[in-house]
Amino acid sequence: MVRGFEVSSFQPEDAGIYVANVRIETPKKKEKCSATTIVEMLEGSATVTIENRESLARDKEAGRAFWIICNLKLVNIKLPNNSDPYNVDWYRMIPGQHLVRLTEETHGETFEFNKRKGTYRLNFKNPTEDDSGTYRCRFNKFGVETSTDVTISIF
Repeated sequence: MVRGFEVSSFQPEDAGIYVANVRIETPKKKEKCSATTIVEMLEGSATVTIENRESLARDKEAGRAFWIICNLKLVNIKLPNNSDPYNVDWYRMIPGQHLVRLTEETHGETFEFNKRKGTYRLNFKNPTEDDSGTYRCRFNKFGVETSTDVTISIF
């Protein structure tokens, strides 16, 4: 008896039409059934945008906390934990285009990382002029990568 069919490690070449023919024979009758299923490979995509880009274009005051708010829109991608603030990565661009990844472990005194109301947020706790620069919100999971940058000026 067959109770199901599963492709456990789906690959693009597994897309196609699958046909199952079932024949049931009992002493009194014979029955046949056919089932067809179409399996398509749906490509995932992601878009990141800075929700508060307009307000971030204005100079920020040193010592006054503010957020960079990153929206993440996913198509055909399911995250294991939607509440994980590390579904996106945050970077700071150092002059000369050198990227430094920001994490709680390495930059927790300066920044707070969280997810709230469907957005990912980088909180500048007590910003100084030295925190001025370009910051990046990046999604890079399941073979899909996208990012967006924003430049902050603190006086």
